[in-house]
Amino acid sequence: MLNEANKNKDNITVVRGGWVLALIENKPHILKDHDVVIEGDHIQDIVPGRYKGHVDVEIDATSGIVMPGFINLHTHADASLHGTTVDLYPPYGEGKGSSNIPIDLDTVFLYSIFFPLGNILGGYIGNESETEKLLSEEEKSALVRLALLGLVKGGSTTIVEMCSLGAEFFAEHALEVGARAYIGKSYASIGVMPYYDYDTGRVVYDESNSTPFEGLERAIEFHKKYDGMDNGRIRTILAPHATDTCNPELLRATRETADKLDSNITIHLAQAVPEMEHIREKFNMTPVEYLDDVKLLGPDLIAAHGVYTNRRDRSLLRRTDTTIVHCTTSFAKGGIFLPLKHFIKEGINVGVGTDSFSVDYLTELRTGSLLSKVVEEDPYIGMAHDMVSYGTLNGAKALNRPDLGRISPGAKADLIVVNLSGLHNAPVLDPIRKAVYSSNQKDIETVIIDGQVIIEDGHFKNIDEEKAIRDAKTGFDKIWSIAQEKGLFTL
Repeated sequence: MLNEANKNKDNITVVRGGWVLALIENKPHILKDHDVVIEGDHIQDIVPGRYKGHVDVEIDATSGIVMPGFINLHTHADASLHGTTVDLYPPYGEGKGSSNIPIDLDTVFLYSIFFPLGNILGGYIGNESETEKLLSEEEKSALVRLALLGLVKGGSTTIVEMCSLGAEFFAEHALEVGARAYIGKSYASIGVMPYYDYDTGRVVYDESNSTPFEGLERAIEFHKKYDGMDNGRIRTILAPHATDTCNPELLRATRETADKLDSNITIHLAQAVPEMEHIREKFNMTPVEYLDDVKLLGPDLIAAHGVYTNRRDRSLLRRTDTTIVHCTTSFAKGGIFLPLKHFIKEGINVGVGTDSFSVDYLTELRTGSLLSKVVEEDPYIGMAHDMVSYGTLNGAKALNRPDLGRISPGAKADLIVVNLSGLHNAPVLDPIRKAVYSSNQKDIETVIIDGQVIIEDGHFKNIDEEKAIRDAKTGFDKIWSIAQEKGLFTL
């Protein structure tokens, strides 16, 4: 946990801009040569020129832009190794069951590699008794910690994390690092994650779990232990895994629990073709209609992906004020893209998540912006300023947190400074466009969360990053070895 002695509520920190992306009368404005004055954990003022009052900590941001910290609405720290499996698809015409390899690559990856890897790791659904306990507690902890460090260094100051066996690790490390987090201990009503059967050419669902509510009960216990810790910096969120892995009874119980605990909910929604087929076969509905039927849709629901939706689905999402999370990189590797234009034009709140394939939020925004223009054949979709708003203001709306995702007096002091002085950023006409289209996490020189300087000069103040990498290597090596032995992929 952060040193309490450093959390003096009376401390005045001044970030001396360059540029400042401020929220004025509910609209983002770029201010030149302004100071951001922080008192304790909140923003006191935005001052033109130079602040003349007492200063305890001064941060020079004159070579860059001071921005709200990003709100990362969908991450999987306990699946962080998947970022290196992006193109490890089984080759066509080779290997096991080649004649049955599905055409759509999201099925290949999600059900042939991603979910089976999850079962090896101990699952994303909390059913530890049904999975192989291959990693020590220390190894799991090191993997989760490394992913969390990467997310913060990549500009995410608020993280919505969906994990299962790593939830406690994530909470403890978020307390240590100083991150703001909404942590979901994921659960489902099936025994193991669905997997693709190469012999039959179908996705197999194991619905033999006889105690589907145990996962929800564990999530409630997790909530009791961690929700509200460190003056509310750590919150919990209910996290049923997905529409095709949770039965109606479990989802209805989730809604009742969320209302009782005043908790947000997050779930995977309409992310894959097999999911669509499974829900259609069982309930004669789309996944969105299914969630509407069990009363899960609503302003407190953060639904990841929503790639496969129709107009009626989007009407339901808009009418219930449900948030959709756009995770560009996660799906682009399979040649798939969220129909962003439809969601925006139809008035749906869209946030941004890095999922389990990236920790670099600026790169995620750039990828989302450029791909949306290509896919939609519309240069006005995914504009840089809009993408930043999706990653800040829209994320705050999803969490019902008007004190996050903005630089304005009274808001939480969650800020990042992007240095724009490098050759790759010169010259600067519009600092937001430069940050989105030319910068990456290496340009993020300062991260402030809850008024505390977490990253200074591009490095964590109190954490040995190289040691964190070394600590995680043993677990990574073990997972790669086992995955290859099981034939999930070949390097």
